[in-house]
Amino acid sequence: MIVHKVNDSPSAKHFHQRAKNYVIFAKFYSPTCPACIASDEEWGRLKENIAPENRDHFDLAEVDPEGMRELQDRKYDNMNIDVQVVPTFAVMKDGKVADIYEGDRNHRDMIQFLKDKKYLKEYNEMSEHERCRQRGGSNRTKRNGKRKSKKKRTMRKKKTDKRIRRTRRRRAHLRRIQQKKTHN
Repeated sequence: MIVHKVNDSPSAKHFHQRAKNYVIFAKFYSPTCPACIASDEEWGRLKENIAPENRDHFDLAEVDPEGMRELQDRKYDNMNIDVQVVPTFAVMKDGKVADIYEGDRNHRDMIQFLKDKKYLKEYNEMSEHERCRQRGGSNRTKRNGKRKSKKKRTMRKKKTDKRIRRTRRRRAHLRRIQQKKTHN
């Protein structure tokens, strides 16, 4: 899967050639638009969550105002790109706009839309927590194919148990002191 950045004449030409043979989900945006900036995070999640099975026939594109102007001025084989509002999310198929996405700007809803319209085969619903664990962000994840040694885990558990016992002793000591003060 390629993410096209359409912002000048050469990139617009490449985008048009690719749109003839691939399904492209394009985001038409303006870098100064607050709604476009707000949708960047969900767009990034969309990129991460498209399953590898789709990468051979599906691309993403980010088209800025200059790229839109190039595509509209050149009239590439009647692409029919007429964007009135940004951000606009459109599906390009066979070199033309096939669908416009008008739902929530949420990566899950966008993926479900693409799946329902049969543009995507499958999609990856891995949560952010699972991706973090997969990258080694949790103590319990595998690293280099092996789990952390049992000895290290038991040592950590012993240290935690020691802290708990120490805290309980302190609290009991403070209670005794309070009781002595109240009896006197």
